Amino acid sequence: MTKNERIIDAASTLTPGKFLVWAGNEDLPYVIENKDDVFDLNRDHAIIIVDGLRLEYESGKLKR
Repeated sequence: MTKNERIIDAASTLTPGKFLVWAGNEDLPYVIENKDDVFDLNRDHAIIIVDGLRLEYESGKLKR
């Protein structure tokens, strides 16, 4: 499994908050692109960039 596949697998199975903990444990750099618009990471629209991979969450679920 490639690194991007592992990231997408984790992103799709974990809530955004738990996903960021996972990314931190894996020493993967991440940033919340729209951090000024996110009050509750697990409820709001959030764009998270992990190791260069851009992921969008809506209501705690990864958008495909």
